[in-house]
Amino acid sequence: MRNRKAAFFSALFFLFLFSFFRVPAQERDLLDRDPDSLFDEPLPAAEDSGEEAPPSAEEPQGSGAGGNVLTNLLRRVGFSLEAYYFFFGGFTPGWDKTPWHGARKAEFSNIVGAGMNSGLVLDFQLSEYLRVKNDFRFSFPGFAFDVNELFLDYNLYDFAYFRLGKYFLTWGLSPNFPYTNLLARLPSGSSGGDSYIFKANIPIGIGGFEVLAMTRDGYVVNMNRPRPEEIGYGGKLNMASPWADVDIGAFYLKAMPMRTFVSVKSTIWNTEIYAEGLASIGDPKFSANIGLIRSFFGDRLRLNGEFFYNGETGGRWYNRQTDLTDAETVPFIKGYNLAFNAVYNTGFLGLRFFTQCLYSVNENSIQLVPGLSIDPVRHVQISAAIPMVLGSANGTYYTNNADKYNRPFSLVLLVSISGSYRYSHSD
Repeated sequence: MRNRKAAFFSALFFLFLFSFFRVPAQERDLLDRDPDSLFDEPLPAAEDSGEEAPPSAEEPQGSGAGGNVLTNLLRRVGFSLEAYYFFFGGFTPGWDKTPWHGARKAEFSNIVGAGMNSGLVLDFQLSEYLRVKNDFRFSFPGFAFDVNELFLDYNLYDFAYFRLGKYFLTWGLSPNFPYTNLLARLPSGSSGGDSYIFKANIPIGIGGFEVLAMTRDGYVVNMNRPRPEEIGYGGKLNMASPWADVDIGAFYLKAMPMRTFVSVKSTIWNTEIYAEGLASIGDPKFSANIGLIRSFFGDRLRLNGEFFYNGETGGRWYNRQTDLTDAETVPFIKGYNLAFNAVYNTGFLGLRFFTQCLYSVNENSIQLVPGLSIDPVRHVQISAAIPMVLGSANGTYYTNNADKYNRPFSLVLLVSISGSYRYSHSD
């Protein structure tokens, strides 16, 4: 009976999905980021809470395509300075049990929060071969100083491009289940932490090859002297063509099974289609997904639907620390999973309605987060969302959901003021 119910919901989801897309032949709640970032790839574990995203390292779009990007970048000698600021305040009432599960007694909590942070980005092009970038962040209350990024780029005669330091690097396409982001996977029982990466990109046509070695504080005993077995090694081949973009990669760390993945992305009849597959070597386990993204009404409405099968047990990835939520590991739910995202921009005062829905078929567990955001005046954004859990009270989403405190039903209201200023100079 349960299998029939799961099959019915799966069929209903895909009927709804394809009726929109009509193809012929990604607190982890949505207030942690701009609603439009629902369609970024991959979905960030938690973008910096509602603020204008701080400058990030310019990553190549495909291993080889990045060669041209970095070539142009490394030709301009000069520097840029950027300062960004973010102030926020809000509150979130919620309950630790949902009324529709027949709970007689549910604890109520009303959390009020406020904070501020600022950052300074220094980007120096020292020569046509060498670039150095620093991104520092300050936050209050609970004063903290973080080195967001600190790395160098080196161009070896346009044959290879090297990057060394601390920065954010992701693999994969899914905005909902970034299980192919092998660089963020953690050994069992480890706490995560910052990544330190050395990588090389070698262009091949409009594609290319990427190899890397990385450590992460949390599974290295002594970060000053990591042992060879505590270093992860990976490689990714990008094959780009006018009709499809293909990545094939693998990552190995002694504390984890070796995993390989393949991802494909293409656009057909104004519909973006992506698919990924993952395999564990040694103890063979397989996972796969397929998703669609399409815009309507002049890009005012954007829809995303995805089907994901997770063949691993306890597969985990790393959610880097943010201002509103601590670093944590988040499980991918085993078996069949569905996702649906929608963002509608009214065009009036930046008013946008959005929703995210994640559904585990095997557990009959649903996480639903409807909400809206509005920009009434420049630099000011007001957001509201209602993270809730439907379905089984024993499902994973009941205790691991979009609410910062894992409450299955809550209301989140947030007001933020943000802005940035940039100055650049080149010889």
